[in-house]
Amino acid sequence: MIRFCSTAFFAMALIVSMAVMVIPAQADDSSKLLQKIKQLEDRIEDLEANAEVNTETVEDLESSIESLVRVSGYIDAEYIVTDKETESDGFRIHHFSVFLSKSLNPKWRIFTEIEYEDAPFYEAWADGTLQDGEGKILVEQVYTDFKVSPKLSLRAGRYLTPAGIWLINHYPPFVPTQLRPLHIRKIFPQYLDGATVSGDINFGDQLISYALYAGNGEGNAGNKDLNDEKAVGGRLALLFPTISDMAFGLSAMKDTFNDNTEKTALGADLKLRLGAFKFQAEYAQANFEPDAGDSFLSEGYYLQAQYDISRLTLFGRYDFFDPSDAVNSDKVTVASGGINWRWSPVIVSKIEVNSFDLQEGVADGDYVEWIISSAIFF
Repeated sequence: MIRFCSTAFFAMALIVSMAVMVIPAQADDSSKLLQKIKQLEDRIEDLEANAEVNTETVEDLESSIESLVRVSGYIDAEYIVTDKETESDGFRIHHFSVFLSKSLNPKWRIFTEIEYEDAPFYEAWADGTLQDGEGKILVEQVYTDFKVSPKLSLRAGRYLTPAGIWLINHYPPFVPTQLRPLHIRKIFPQYLDGATVSGDINFGDQLISYALYAGNGEGNAGNKDLNDEKAVGGRLALLFPTISDMAFGLSAMKDTFNDNTEKTALGADLKLRLGAFKFQAEYAQANFEPDAGDSFLSEGYYLQAQYDISRLTLFGRYDFFDPSDAVNSDKVTVASGGINWRWSPVIVSKIEVNSFDLQEGVADGDYVEWIISSAIFF
């Protein structure tokens, strides 16, 4: 009994002594924990403060970027070898085009394209006379965009006519040939001064792209319209990204010239990509009804194929253009082929041959020309 009491007393004493030792240890750990929590709270406050500063910095940076005017453009030069009787071989400084664009905010944007073709030279004298020069200076585009949403954008100014493929995507660094298809700019005009509404609408797996426009019409650029009728038209394109990047488009336009000739133009286009193979084609026709005289039809088309092998592109194209079905001797066809070598995504060198087949009786007759060129986008 005595032995049991001694043992119990010893056990109680041991427990009390351990408790006395643990209490300071727990108090010390709690103090460290509280200190760590305080450090974390301070760190969180610092991070929140830095986050506010960083947000302001990002906003300032975005504002600075929006305030900048972006300058870009392209240049291209050629050496042409021809057996056309009235022309000789030689160099051509074809284009120097400058793009200026500025985003005013996420919805508003302005853009202009100024083109200098064939290195124009003009010189004015003190007496007001202007020395004759060669080449062309053209404000090809200048407009303001207001993007309401991807489905709706508004554009006002001078813009490329939304018709077909080549009128919009024609820049030398990104197309295989220097020679544009024969009917381009002859059925639908190169540009219009007016306003357009456009957008993209998802329709299942397809994308519908549309553009509706109204403008002064041909022969009335820059200042005012010399007749009350406006050129109106539109383009509708169906894009099938799940079917080998296929796109099909329809274009239409109606215009009345200053001499009261009425013009109705229609067009269709197709693009298709199958791996490294690309194909595109366009057809367009215009019916002209003069105020005095017989109506006539103008039509043209091209078929173009290209195959990409790393940096090398092989291409071929066939063009047809008939300015008027009332004249039998004005039809022209061109068979083209050649290669592109892309030094980088924005630098390309080209070698192409174009064989022109003209109707009997046409001046110069059939001829062949070679074009060696380089084009750079900057």
